[in-house]
Amino acid sequence: KAFDDGRNWALPGSPFAPAHTPARPRVPLRPMEAADGGDGALKLPAEQALKVDSPCVLLAGPGGGKSSLLRTVSAHGLDRWIAGAGHDTVPVMVSAAALADRPLATALAAAVTSELAQYGLVEELPPAFFATPPRPDVTWLVLVDGLDELGDPDARRRILRSLAVLMEGEHAELYRFVLATRPLPDGELDRLGPQVPRYDLQPFGREEIQQVARGWFRALEVPDAERAADAFTRELVRSHLAELARIPLMISMLCQLHGQAPGRPLPAGRGQIYRDFLSLLHRHQHVPAPGGAAEIDRTGLRRYGPAAVAQAEHVLDHLPDLIVHLAAERHSGNRQPATVIVAAHPEARRPRRVPAFDWHEFLTASLTRSGSLTARAGDLEFLHQTLLEYLAAGHANRDAETAAKSLREAFDRPRRYLYDSPDSAGIRPRLWLSRYWQPPPYKESFAGFLIDTAAEHDPALVERCLTRLASPRGGLNGCRFILRQARIGTAVPPAAVAAAMAYCADLAADRTLYSGVRVAAAQVLATIGDAHGRDLCASLAGDPDQVDHLRLRAAETLIEVADPRGLTLCAALAATGPLSYGIRLAAVARLIEAGDARGTRLCATLATDPALGGLNRVEAAKTLLEAGHTEGARLCATLAADPALGGLNRVEAAKTLLEAGRTEGARLCAALAADTALHYLVRLAAAEALRDAGDERGPDLYEAAANGRRFRWFRTDRPA
Repeated sequence: KAFDDGRNWALPGSPFAPAHTPARPRVPLRPMEAADGGDGALKLPAEQALKVDSPCVLLAGPGGGKSSLLRTVSAHGLDRWIAGAGHDTVPVMVSAAALADRPLATALAAAVTSELAQYGLVEELPPAFFATPPRPDVTWLVLVDGLDELGDPDARRRILRSLAVLMEGEHAELYRFVLATRPLPDGELDRLGPQVPRYDLQPFGREEIQQVARGWFRALEVPDAERAADAFTRELVRSHLAELARIPLMISMLCQLHGQAPGRPLPAGRGQIYRDFLSLLHRHQHVPAPGGAAEIDRTGLRRYGPAAVAQAEHVLDHLPDLIVHLAAERHSGNRQPATVIVAAHPEARRPRRVPAFDWHEFLTASLTRSGSLTARAGDLEFLHQTLLEYLAAGHANRDAETAAKSLREAFDRPRRYLYDSPDSAGIRPRLWLSRYWQPPPYKESFAGFLIDTAAEHDPALVERCLTRLASPRGGLNGCRFILRQARIGTAVPPAAVAAAMAYCADLAADRTLYSGVRVAAAQVLATIGDAHGRDLCASLAGDPDQVDHLRLRAAETLIEVADPRGLTLCAALAATGPLSYGIRLAAVARLIEAGDARGTRLCATLATDPALGGLNRVEAAKTLLEAGHTEGARLCATLAADPALGGLNRVEAAKTLLEAGRTEGARLCAALAADTALHYLVRLAAAEALRDAGDERGPDLYEAAANGRRFRWFRTDRPA
């Protein structure tokens, strides 16, 4: 129960930081309410991020706490309503798979009905219940979990398209959506539109690990929890697991393993953590003999004779194998009910005299007692997606022969796969009839478990396979995969890690390559904490021979890894006149997001530079205003009143003030709409802004501007 209850380890105050995507608008969060995490990123507590009125997407890697955070938000929201202190939203949690082929209201009704049935609900909730507001001026807060768990990309795209329509259409006031997912490939989330902010769920800070461990050891009733937490954190450092323990799921499993056997060494890596944790669940939950007999008695199978009892005992003896089979089927896309999948296995064949309903009841009870699965939405689901992935990888690597086959299928790619592919970055000129090695697209977590479980059978084969990735035949994508796997705790051979780092350094230093490949290689090294990678990023950011936007990307990478040179390089790029205005403004925006005082000064310089176009100057002033600086409002007002600027640029500046709720915005828009010296299209735009803002002067000014157009598109004196 503690493992499945996110409130025990996904603290509501875990920091969130907006995912940096230069092509998207900045997340509309007030900097003065955020906490500076010290790495230049804007951070704020998770609950505060979810209180923003707009829909949003929560991004985190495997075990990052997405599902637990959604369950915590749902529980806290419902607790407030039960206590009579309701909010302006009512939370409803639903899996993305439930939305795949049903209308939203129908899916919500089915999910909630299934969840409440275990608490005594005797009548299904109708879809119409979720097609109207729960109360006047109250919105349904739809928490969509597990979008990444849908293996079919077309199904994910259909769901995203339908949610985008609901976010923008007539139902925008009825539902507010929060989507939780691992990062998706190929810009799939762009289908939601640029107005939907994305947040990266940050891992626990090193100073928080001891606090989390202390809470776990108290819950597990470990003697002297304070001292046990101190010893545990020291053991994490000694075992090189401190970085891995920042992931909420990892720290929860490690605490439970350590709490059960404080004297035993901690597991050596990610794969062993899962293996030991599943063994712990099996020891605590699955009791073959007396417990199994009680299970058989409770489900009433004895009345069907000794053959039925013998088959039930056989199922209990082979329950771990049946759970592995279920995981493999789920991973391959089989969405049938869990008991249907298990009952089709030869080891769980239903006895002839036992009715199907009673046999499925026995299978449900047995699978639930295993500790690996839990009842959810009318079916049995694994406690966590990564548990499913680990078991499915073990099934794929049942022996040395299947391990060799699965590794070959995962990493071996023919030449045509890489032809004109973005994955070919960093791959040297190809050799005739040679093969190239690439990591499997998208499913890096499962691939990591493939490596761990295959190493149990043939570690030499794993080393050969990964060393091929860290070479000209694997390219930058292969090196990135190896270093990411090592960072999340996969048992990557040290030789492969060293080869990947050396090849990335060679790519970043090769002046004959395109800037994008060089910067990407330096980024890979910098993000894993390599000092040489940070030096390469600094060198590329300061090199005028490189592409401008890639120089900015290198500087931003340094900011993300808390290297002080990043902010200095961003400031230098913002002050470099020959650079394009877009690059300069993007560098200024990065400084402002990081709270660097140079950002405000440089942004004001851009807004007052007469050499720049009027629209560019307005965008700079708008950037300051959106960041909460009063200087931005003053500059917008100055630009709106400047007759040297184009009329539409002046309207844009005034409209920015109007949308920000500034009184001078309405005054300036009215003045522009009434100025007969301006082109009538400029006056129309100003009057339209007033009208859309609900200003009573807008309709009259709009009509006056429309009647004052300076020319007609057709003659009115021509005979009919």
